[in-house]
This record gives sequence, C-alpha cells and structure tokens, in this order.
Amino acid sequence: MSGDRTFQVLDVSPARTRRTWSRAAKEMIVAEASEAGANVSAVARAHGASVQQVFRWRREA
Repeated sequence: MSGDRTFQVLDVSPARTRRTWSRAAKEMIVAEASEAGANVSAVARAHGASVQQVFRWRREA
C-alpha cells in the first residue's frame, strides 16, 4: 500500500430533529384524526407528525 491517502470530510446534519407540539396543535390533530372515516396516517403526514405520535395523543386524550 502506498502512503498517499485521501479523504473527504462530510458535513452531515441530523435527518430529523425533535419537534415540540403546542397543546392547541395536538388537540387539532387529534380532533381531525378522530373524525369518522379519518385516515390517521394521512392526517399525521399532512401535519408532519409520526403516526405513532398521533395514536399516542389520541390514547392520552
């Protein structure tokens, strides 16, 4: 092996950052997800929340 080595420094930001949801936002999302015929996955995606989080908020409400 030769002594010549090259490398790249990658500047990588985290894929996701932790979000903080206001009580009003949670209540609005839960109300929308609780409507008859609502698709919880679609509601979560529309608001940028995870499906698991919306189900947890619904359970806690």
